Amino acid sequence: MSVFPPEAEMDTPAVVMHRLTQIEHDLAERQNSYERAAGNWYAAQREIKKAHAIALLSSTKPSVTAQKAEADIAALASAGVEYEAEYESLKAVIRVLETRSMICMAILKSQGRA
Repeated sequence: MSVFPPEAEMDTPAVVMHRLTQIEHDLAERQNSYERAAGNWYAAQREIKKAHAIALLSSTKPSVTAQKAEADIAALASAGVEYEAEYESLKAVIRVLETRSMICMAILKSQGRA
């Protein structure tokens, strides 16, 4: 993604501005995927909770602990659990990009004072 290697010095405002532009483009490219993943995950959570509740209510296990374990297994086997990983991974990438942009802004601000 980056034209500059990770160890490149951000010693001029032009380099920092270029990096901020790259981050902006990267965030724009990921936005639709992130929104889709979030929508899929939140929709899947309803189905997972429903599967958990049905399994808990229909369990014939003698102990409450065994009933809860059976319901947890049923929830993990329900459709949509795979969306969590996609959503969480995209969320982590977005968070890193936001942090990098804040660092760039701080560098840019300090260069303006120098």
